[in-house]
Formats: sequence, C-alpha cells, structure tokens
Amino acid sequence: MRVESSLTATNCRELNSGSRQKQPNNGERLPTSSVATVVSRGTDKSKLNRIIATGMVRAGLGMDAEGVSIYYNGNERKVLLSSLPYIRSVQTMNGTCSLVDGEMPIVDEEGLRALLDAEKIGALTLDTSIFDEKKLQLTSNPLQAIAGLKGKPVSFILSGTVAQEVRGHVEAAAREALQGARREIGKALFAFGTEKPTRDELIDQVTGGLSISETAEKRFGDFVTNTGCEVLDDTALVDVATLFGAYFGQRPPFGPGKKKSEFPDALGLNSLEKTALTRGISILVVSKDSDWTAFCKDSEVLYVVPEIEKALDLISKAPLGVRNAIRTWAGENGDGREQIYSTIERSVERVTFSVNGQATHGELEAMAWAGKLTDVDWCDDQDIDVIEIEHVEQDHFRATISLPLRLTIEVPIELNFSIWDSIDRESVDISGRSIEVEEEIDVRATFTLDVYDAGTEDEAVDCDDGDIDVSYHEIDLGEVDVFEHDDYDYDDRE
Repeated sequence: MRVESSLTATNCRELNSGSRQKQPNNGERLPTSSVATVVSRGTDKSKLNRIIATGMVRAGLGMDAEGVSIYYNGNERKVLLSSLPYIRSVQTMNGTCSLVDGEMPIVDEEGLRALLDAEKIGALTLDTSIFDEKKLQLTSNPLQAIAGLKGKPVSFILSGTVAQEVRGHVEAAAREALQGARREIGKALFAFGTEKPTRDELIDQVTGGLSISETAEKRFGDFVTNTGCEVLDDTALVDVATLFGAYFGQRPPFGPGKKKSEFPDALGLNSLEKTALTRGISILVVSKDSDWTAFCKDSEVLYVVPEIEKALDLISKAPLGVRNAIRTWAGENGDGREQIYSTIERSVERVTFSVNGQATHGELEAMAWAGKLTDVDWCDDQDIDVIEIEHVEQDHFRATISLPLRLTIEVPIELNFSIWDSIDRESVDISGRSIEVEEEIDVRATFTLDVYDAGTEDEAVDCDDGDIDVSYHEIDLGEVDVFEHDDYDYDDRE
C-alpha cells in the first residue's frame, strides 16, 4: 500500500554531492516508496503520526542534526527537521527512512508492518464486536490462531470490560439456545410419544450437566488459557477523573447524543492506552466500532485494524517468497483454485439452512435441504491473509491462510401451507410446492498449506484441509403466496 506524501519540494534542499541536481518546482510533492519503516513521535501529544516523506537511504547518507538525507529518482535530497511540525527525532532501518509529523495515525499496512518489525507494537487486543462477528465461536480458526502469539514479541491482552462483555454474550447465547432446545425437544418427544430418554436427560447430554453460567465461564476460561490472554484490571488502571474528563469534553468514545452508554468503552480503551504507555509499547487494536476507531485516532499508542485476520497476517511476518507462492497457488490461474472450490463445495453441503416466511393466508411450514454451491466471488490476491506460519524445516513452511469470499448457494425448499380447522381443531393442508432460492453469503475460508521451496523452480504447495466459517444460515422468504400465479385461472375470474 502506498503512503500518501504531503511533503512539498519547498521543505527540501539539495545536498552538496558533487553534481547539482535540478531543484523540483515549487509545490511539487516528493514521490513515496511502497515501504514505510520508521516512526517518529510528535511533541504535540494531542495529535498523531503521519508519514510525510519516504525514501531509500543510500550508503553515505543518513541523519544529522539538520535532517535526513534520502535518495529518490536518482537524486539526493535532505529533508529539514526545522520545516516539519512536531518532529522530535528520526531513525532509519533496513535501508528505508520515513519522516513523520503529528497529525494522524499510521494505519496503512506497510506502516504497521514497519512498527511490528521494529517491535514497537507489543500487544494485540480485540473489542467485543469482533467476538460477536465470529458468532462467539471461541474455537474458530482466527481466534484460536491467536495462541500462536505465545512466546512472540506481540502478546494478547483484553480489557477487563471486553472480557466481561464477551462472557455475558456467551452466556446469553447459551441461554437462548437452551430455551430453543427445550422447546423443540419437547415437541419431538410429544409427537413421537417418547418417554425415554426424557427431555431433561437429553438436555444434560447437550450441556454436560453444566449450568448456563458455568458453561459461559468454562468456554471463556478455556479461550483465555489456550490463547495465553492477559485480562486487564480496568478499574485499577483508569481513574474516575479520566472518564469524566472525556465525558464532559465529548472526546471519543463519547460524543453528542450518546453519553452514558459509552462508559464501558471509555473504561476499556483508557485501560488499554494506560497499559501501553506504562509498558512503553503500542497496541494493535482490532475493531470495526466507530467509537473505538475514533479513540485510536486520537491516541499515540493504539493502532486500529478492522479484521482479526489482517492483524494476524501483519503479526505472522510470513516470508515474502512464501506469501507470493501462496498467492500464485490460490490466484486466478493457480493450481489451487480448483482445490479451494471443491473444498468449499463440500463445506457448503454441511451448512444447515433454516427458513423464515409468512403465508399470505393460513400458516406456512418450510423445510430447507442441503445447499449447492453455484458460484464464488473470489477475493484479490492481496486480501489473502496468512494468519499462522510455521517454519517446519529448511525450505518447508506450514501456513494457515484466510480468504474473504462471497458464495452463491442454491437451496431447495419444501413449502407446505395449511389453515386451522376450528371445528375439528386441527390443521388442514391446502397446498404445497418446491422452490429453489439463491443465497449470497459472505464467508471466511481457511486452509492449511504446506509450502516447499518457495521462489525456486521446485516450488510446490500442498493443501492439507480447509473449511468455511459458516455452519448455519437463515433464509428469509418474506411474504409467500399460498398459490403460484400459474395456479390461478385468470380468464375465468369475474
């Protein structure tokens, strides 16, 4: 991803390098590199970092008291620190230099990779919405991939507020599911006249004898243990004055029209920021919440990305050769495209579909059968995320990849319409038919690959297994006519 440069030629002067180069026209912007590797903090703490110039540092060039010498388009230039607001110091690494002022956070992918390479980002965290987006499946591939951070420079932490919210959501989901299970099991036992096993015995098999609260505590506790998560004590880290200062000042996450409901977010975010400042690190925050994003933009130590898969891809630091081999294999003309399609096709057959709808008259019963994959809207190569990477031996790497895809699935549905006979006190069937509907579903497909000899003539990629993150989908038919239009004899109508 390219970084927009806002440094004009008026902020530069030529170096005395033997031969003078033509000075750029006034107002001309410096070209930028595709790599941004260095961050300099501003002295104005109310503002954030913005990359304003990037260039390759050549042998004999570097930083002095006046500024930084960079090389671009065959020219040597010096960017003067005196011309840049809020710059305190500049560093270089890996042959690339970036200058930063104090207006907005570095949120581009390459800038974040640079911070990770320099071990400036020391922790990963998620907000509650990410857990909800994954349907609270704490054993899903991306959430379990976080366990791979153990022993690495980037640890996994959660604010205590988020931890409590997630536990609460897991408990609420378990309660709703259990209520539904009791109702449907009771109907089935009554319909078949089954006395043994009883409903309670069947429910005990499902729950393992645990209460709803015990189930939520165990599931979340197992997640914390498996991922090595550190849960922060928010109330011990954040004082009341900080919260009320943001509240009355309408600073993020507070704002006009939404006040008291944002106190949990304010507590969690301030706890994360205090932790980062105390430990001298920055934190990679995964969130799609607009209030969290606004807070991170005003913070010097919190960097936000919207997808957990992208965050793990940044942290995994998969070698470029391995990444290119995977993109070639999974690309439009790659050997893996057909294999990916076949694996998704089998996964779709295991998806459970339920149907909601209302009959124009009487009652509707609808049953969906197994769906059939008919089309895949493939993602761009750069959207393939490597969420885990393991160097097995020599030129052998094992990688877990995640692809955002849109699937078109054809689902056959049986419709049955009935009316209630109040005299005989029973439902009477009046019509029925079969239909097929097309559903478009956004999924994340995850595959485990073995990559051999990346970047050589012997390059090979083997796919071990794969799956999609959707196992259940609801189809909404809306209002459904009892009779199809062909069932009506329009010529005979008065």
